[in-house]
Order: sequence, then structure tokens, then C-alpha cells
Amino acid sequence: MEPTTKATAGRLRGHLGTACLTLSVAASSALASQQPHGPRYERLGPEGMILLGGLLLAAGVFSIYGGVRAPDWFMNNRRARPLVEALGRTGAQAFYVLVGVFVIFVGAVLTLLGINKL
Repeated sequence: MEPTTKATAGRLRGHLGTACLTLSVAASSALASQQPHGPRYERLGPEGMILLGGLLLAAGVFSIYGGVRAPDWFMNNRRARPLVEALGRTGAQAFYVLVGVFVIFVGAVLTLLGINKL
């Protein structure tokens, strides 16, 4: 591949994680506005909790992938660059793995709560 093609592909992959996160936030906001009463997690309804949990699981797997494999397009992303500069590449990798594990945990809890409410 040419350098410009690699750079474009890297930017597209970098925006994939942002798109997943934006989609999960938008889905949770839309589903939360449908039912105004009760605790926040109950406002989503079981289908919304399962959907949001699945999106969080995917985002967590993406974060762990970025932390373990540390591809250049992931670590050189403009959003990741300050973290890489502050913690170093190895520290940023560990951070992304920890964030991924936490996001997967939250996604699994939401998914299980949604399944139990069906």
C-alpha cells in the first residue's frame, strides 16, 4: 500500500472505535428517554440493556485488541497520542487493556440484567 492509503485506512480504523462509542451513547440516550421513571438502568428496558451491553462488549474487545496488539493506527491516533506520550507505549497498552476489561464487565452486567428482565 502507498503511505497515503495506509494513513487513510488508519484514520478510518481509528474512527471505528469512536463510532462504536457514539452509537452506544446515542442508543442509551434514546432508549432512556422512552421510560422516565425508575433507576437509570431500568429506563432502558430489557431490550435496550441487552443492546447497550452488546455494544459495550464490542467496544471493550476493541480496546483490548488495541492494547494487546498495539497497531500503529491505534496508538498514533490523535486521541491516543497524549496518553502514549504521558504513559509511554507500554503504559498506554496496559491502560487500554484495563479499560477494555472494565467496559466488558459493565457490558456483561447490563446484558445479564436485560436477559433477566425478559
